[in-house]
Amino acid sequence: MVCVKCEKTLKFPNKQRHKCKGIPRNTCPYCHNTYTHRSVVYVHKKKCKQNPANQPKNTSEEPVKFHRFGDESMDYIWEVIHRDERIQDLLDHANLSDLIDLVYFNADHPENQTVRKTIKKSYVTETRFQDDYWTPGETQTVVRQLLDNLVSLLNVRLVKVSFGYVGTILYESTKRGPLKESVILNRFRDPNMVVPNTTQTEAQMTRFTKTMTEFLTVSLQNVSDEEIETMRDDIRDHILNEAMNVNLLDFTSRDAEHTLKNFLCNNKK
Repeated sequence: MVCVKCEKTLKFPNKQRHKCKGIPRNTCPYCHNTYTHRSVVYVHKKKCKQNPANQPKNTSEEPVKFHRFGDESMDYIWEVIHRDERIQDLLDHANLSDLIDLVYFNADHPENQTVRKTIKKSYVTETRFQDDYWTPGETQTVVRQLLDNLVSLLNVRLVKVSFGYVGTILYESTKRGPLKESVILNRFRDPNMVVPNTTQTEAQMTRFTKTMTEFLTVSLQNVSDEEIETMRDDIRDHILNEAMNVNLLDFTSRDAEHTLKNFLCNNKK
């Protein structure tokens, strides 16, 4: 028997408890490739192309003093919040992907770029430990700390979301790269603003709504209203996850709740 998370072979799965760390053994911390032996990983890390030690250094620019994950600073936001009403609007009403971009994928403040997820279907999310050294961690653990950081840094209230939903946001933002702060703020003010991998089209929404209607029709058939109320959070999380799977990153928990309400009004008696 093999653990699906860390790929460790369990010789006696019924006789001993396996404490899974969520990361496959013998994994390169830079490219996340896995190998059969620790010695192979040791040799590979020295030659890995994604190892910062093997990256050409640009000496013409002043080096960025990166923060460690969990030690990000948002002082620059609080210094200008009274002069730029876009910031307060974003903190009051923005969805989670906007807040993550503002803190962790802000091109104007690279010192706060302390988290990344390079492989979508992986249990690993990296956090910055020091300068160009990244440490792999289990996505669920990293996401939990990231959400706590957002609440502390921005003084905002977040709706309940699944770890997989946040992990997909991190992957898409990592793949896309940092955005200018003005783009993040203006994107929230103007949802039709074109930003790669973030703006859903009307055709996408139409297909997604049709898919969710079919799913809810089958799933909630012969289910009472009382049972639906007890399942409401789980249904909303499922809709959010499905939205992320089709790259609808602007789709929020409020949109998921609206989708469910519309279905109930039109289909439940």
